[in-house]
Amino acid sequence: MTAGLPWFKFYPVAFIVGTCGLTLEERGAYITLLAAMYDAGGAIRDSQRYICGLLECDVRVWRRLRDRLSRLGKIIPTQDGFLTNPRMETEVTSAELTRQVRRKSAIRGGQVT
Repeated sequence: MTAGLPWFKFYPVAFIVGTCGLTLEERGAYITLLAAMYDAGGAIRDSQRYICGLLECDVRVWRRLRDRLSRLGKIIPTQDGFLTNPRMETEVTSAELTRQVRRKSAIRGGQVT
């Protein structure tokens, strides 16, 4: 897992179009889960206690939200007990590759030949 990102790309129109048909509650949960994933640098624990604390909601509410967001492919439960999102994984990987390239360039830039 990589270090968390202090910010992430956000395309407002893509989010609006991609969440069309979600309730306000579902959208709020979804963007909060995405923010937690970006902050973690990848998938987050699929723990009712953790998620309910994050979303400040009751377990029954989280179960309903998890079921719906999972069915729609917005969040993906993994076999090893995490929640992920395909777009987030792509963006985090891309950001890590960019960091590595910049780090190498900075090292090369400081070398005297």
